Amino acid sequence: MRFPFLDRREELARLQRLFRSRQRGFGVLYGRRRCGKSRLLIEALPAGRAVYYVADDREGPLQRVAVATELARLLPGFDRVTYPDWDALLTRAWEQASPGTVVAIDEFPALVAVAPELPSLLQKRLDSPSVRGPHLVVAGSS
Repeated sequence: MRFPFLDRREELARLQRLFRSRQRGFGVLYGRRRCGKSRLLIEALPAGRAVYYVADDREGPLQRVAVATELARLLPGFDRVTYPDWDALLTRAWEQASPGTVVAIDEFPALVAVAPELPSLLQKRLDSPSVRGPHLVVAGSS
């Protein structure tokens, strides 16, 4: 049974503004467990131009395959390549993503636990003066 989405209007509007922006953006959702972060993120994601990935405790190479599979929903053929590392996967994703695409990574701390290099690789892309690349949102418990 799907429960109705209640309240969180301000946070929902803030995320939707980020996703409507023509400039790529970065969002962070964090807080205690079981307070609705994932549901808020799912409600805010724009249909047809968003990828939502929930990280887990599998090792890094398996998670790269899973992320590539999710990205292939918007970038056909993206999952037909074996990415040797996160840098290769992110480089291709940032090059191929259309403006306005949203990449949402839920349970981000779990992904960082198996890929400690990931925050610095993402920061490198976010700090780049390039206008290319998707909006990025990470979520997780504090």
